[in-house]
Amino acid sequence: MSTTLQTASDSDKVGRCFSVNSDVGIVRYQGPIEGTRGAWLGVEWITSNRGKHDGSKDGRQYFRCHQPPSNGPHGSFIRPVDRLVFGQTLLQAAKHRYIVDDLSELKDIPQTIDGRRGKIEAVGLDKIAKQQSDLTSLTVLGLDSCRVEGIGSDEHEVKETRTSLRNVCSLSLANNFMVNWTNVEDILDALPKLKTLDISANHIFSPVSIDSTKRYQIDTLRIDTMPLLTWTDVVDISKQLQTKTLSYGWSQLQNIARVPEDWQIEELSLESNLLTDIAALGTLPSLRVLNLRLNPLTTLDIKPSQFPSMHTLNLSHTQIDSWPTIDTLTNISTLRALNVLHTPLTASDVRYQIISRLPQITKLDGTVITEKERTEMERYYLVQCARSVGSSEQQALEMMIEKYPRIRELVQKHGMPGVNSGKQENKLKSRLAKVTIQVVQDDVLHGSIICSESRSLIRNMMVRQLLPVVIKLAKTRIFKVYLCNDAVDSKDSGYMGPIFDTTTVLVFVYLMISAASFKPKIKYTVTATLLPPFEPRSFVCKSGKQTVKELRKEIAKQLETHIVDSIVLIYEGSELLDDVEIEDFVKDGAINVQIQLVDADGRHVKKDYKPAETPKPEPDKPFPVKVDILSPLPETKLMLLVTSESVFDLKIKLFHACPELRNHSVALTYKGYSLSNNDRLRDLFQNKDAAIEVFEVADE
Repeated sequence: MSTTLQTASDSDKVGRCFSVNSDVGIVRYQGPIEGTRGAWLGVEWITSNRGKHDGSKDGRQYFRCHQPPSNGPHGSFIRPVDRLVFGQTLLQAAKHRYIVDDLSELKDIPQTIDGRRGKIEAVGLDKIAKQQSDLTSLTVLGLDSCRVEGIGSDEHEVKETRTSLRNVCSLSLANNFMVNWTNVEDILDALPKLKTLDISANHIFSPVSIDSTKRYQIDTLRIDTMPLLTWTDVVDISKQLQTKTLSYGWSQLQNIARVPEDWQIEELSLESNLLTDIAALGTLPSLRVLNLRLNPLTTLDIKPSQFPSMHTLNLSHTQIDSWPTIDTLTNISTLRALNVLHTPLTASDVRYQIISRLPQITKLDGTVITEKERTEMERYYLVQCARSVGSSEQQALEMMIEKYPRIRELVQKHGMPGVNSGKQENKLKSRLAKVTIQVVQDDVLHGSIICSESRSLIRNMMVRQLLPVVIKLAKTRIFKVYLCNDAVDSKDSGYMGPIFDTTTVLVFVYLMISAASFKPKIKYTVTATLLPPFEPRSFVCKSGKQTVKELRKEIAKQLETHIVDSIVLIYEGSELLDDVEIEDFVKDGAINVQIQLVDADGRHVKKDYKPAETPKPEPDKPFPVKVDILSPLPETKLMLLVTSESVFDLKIKLFHACPELRNHSVALTYKGYSLSNNDRLRDLFQNKDAAIEVFEVADE
C-alpha cells in the first residue's frame, strides 16, 4: 500500500502535531537556544505524564503552553531527531488505507475470522480492494488514528483531494493530529457532500478561531474527548456547521454557561461529563433527545416552560436519588421515552412508581409501556400508597393526596383501594388473599358451575403462575381465564396484585370451557382374563389406561410378548376397538375384560402360545480391506480383516499393525472421499478392489 511519512526533516514544524514512542506533542518553537549548539524544538506534550517545562530558559521565554495552568507545565526542549513522526494530509491517509498497489499484499490478511458459531471465511477481498481503490466511489471514509493534520498546502494535492473525495458523505477523523479549527474548515471546503463528521480526540485548543463568513450543513457532529475546548467553543462550532445532532462527551464539562436562543440543535449527547445542573438547556426550542448518562446529577428542577420539544431523556448512571426530581419531569409534556437505569433511586424495583408518576411517557428503560401494564401499575401504586398511610378511607385519601402525586386523578380513574387498619404482620399470612376458582360451562356470568375450589394466593403472584392450579382443577388446557369478569391472557406475566385490595376480598377466577372438553379424570381397575385353550391367567391394571390400544400394550408387557396385534380384548361378548376409551365401560371403579390370542390373520385362535423371544442379531461377516500407506510415511500395502466397524476402529487396527504411524497425524481417503471417524466401512465399500489411502497431514 502506498504510504508517505513526514519526519523531522521537514522545514517548518511550528504548530504541527507529532508522535514519538506512543507519546504525542505539538511543536511550539523551532530554532536555536542561547548558550547551546544546533537546532531545538520547543514542545508542548499532549500526553499527560510528559514534560515539566514552561518554555523559558535563562530568563528568556521561547514558547508558552496553551493548556490551562491548573494542569501544570507540559513543555520540553528536544532535538529534531528522525524518530519524530509528523502528520500527513487527508488524501495521503486515504490512499494509504484504501488503495492497494499490489494484490499479493492481501495474502497477509487472515482469510478466516473466529466467530461465536465457528470460523467465518472472508471471500472477495480482491474485489473489495479494487472497488475501494477508486476513491471517487467512496461515500463513507474512516481514517481514525491515521495522523491526519489537514488537506495540506500544495495546490495540486488540494485539487486532487476535491476531485477524488467529492462523493464522501460520512468522514471519521477521530484521534488524529489536527490542532487548529482552520484545518477542519479546509476539509469541509474540499468535501461539499459531507453530512456526518467525527473529529473526536483531536488536539484543538480554545479559543477556536471561526470564520464567521463560512456556513456548512453537517447534520451529525461528534467532538468527544476534547477537554481543551470550552462549552462556548462547542456551541459556536455547532452553529457554524448548522448541526442537528451533536455529541460532546468524555470532555470534563462542568457547567453550561451560555445557550443561545437561536441554536437549533435537536439531539444532544453530553455523556460522561461532570455536569450537576442542566437548567440552561431548558431554553432550547428544538431539543428532542438529551443524553446525560454518567454525569453526577443529583437533582433536576424543571419548570413548565422548559424543554418544549423534549421527547427522549437518558438519566441512567446518574446520582438522582429523590422522587421530587422524577416528579418535575411531569412539566415536560412532550416527554415519551425515559431511561433511569443504575441510579440510586432505581436500586430496587420502582418501575410501577415511575409509570404511575409520569403519565406522558410510553417507554421506560427501553421497554414499551402497554396500556395493560399502565393500568396494573397504577392500581398497584394506589394500593402501596394506601398501605403506607393506613387509617380510614377518607383520611387515607387526604393523606395520600398530600403525600403522593397524581392520587386524585388515579382514584377517579381506578377507584379507592381497600385500606387495612393497623400494621400488617410481616408474615406469609398477611401476604395472602382468598381466591375462589370456578370452572364455568359456556358462559362466564350465567353458565353453570361445574366445580370450584378456594385457594389462598400470594398477592403479587403473576397470572401465568396461576396456570398449574387451574389446569389441575379443570383437567384440561382448553380454557379462558377471567379475573373479576375481565378477560386476561393466561400466558400473561403481569402482576395480579392490583386486584387484591385486602386479605378479605373475594376474587373470582373463571375458566370458560365447553362441556364436551371437560371430563374429569377417574381412577379404575381393569381385570383381564386369558381365555382357553390357554391356562387361565388374570392380569390387573391399575394405571387407568384411556384407550383399548394402550391397555393392550400394558397386557403385552405382562404376557412377555412384543406382538401387540395378537391380543384381542373382549367385553361382554364384543371385541373392543383400539380407539374406544376404557373408562366409558367402567362401573363402580372396575371393569372385567377377556383376552383372546389370535394368529396374524386375526381369525384363528393360537393353541401353542409361548412368550416371544427377542431374536439375537447375527454377527457381521468380516471382509478384507486394502490399505495403502503413502509417502512421506513409510510406504506399505496392508490387507486388514474388518467387519462393519467404523473408520475409528480401523485406525486402531492400523496403529497396531504399523506402530510407527502413532507419531504422525494421518488422514484416510477412499476413492477421493475423505473419511471421518464415524463413517461405517460396510456402508462405503462397493468395490472390493479399491484401497483406503493413508497419508500424513500437518498439525493445526
